[in-house]
Amino acid sequence: MENAGVNAAIEKVNEVKTFMKGPVAKGAKHKEVKEAVSQCVEHAGQSPLALALRKLNNDTSDGSHPLSGKMAKAIPKKLVDISTHEMQSCVDALKRGEEETKGAGGDDAKVTAEGIKLAQETANACSIAEAMIKL
Repeated sequence: MENAGVNAAIEKVNEVKTFMKGPVAKGAKHKEVKEAVSQCVEHAGQSPLALALRKLNNDTSDGSHPLSGKMAKAIPKKLVDISTHEMQSCVDALKRGEEETKGAGGDDAKVTAEGIKLAQETANACSIAEAMIKL
């Protein structure tokens, strides 16, 4: 069950990264939006690794792996929390960019709003994965 939540979060993070590198990056014309997109791509690039490491820990925590005890201590639940925080930072950066482009309208406003929605969904998926992981 834990891994299902982590897998869903990894999928959402990768979806954000693809979206940020594609439609949002191409539509961003304002400096603030470009900076927010760049920050989101960076955060989305780091989150899957943290989530995958946590998943690896789940897979080996039953004692079937010789290093399972050490891995359980080395890869804490905090990794998923970091992913949640990174994606929330992405949302915050996009919202700041959105404020700068509010009056301008056009593509920047549209793709930024879509990016915010997708990044928020991803932060929520990471948060759900975090809640599913046993303490």
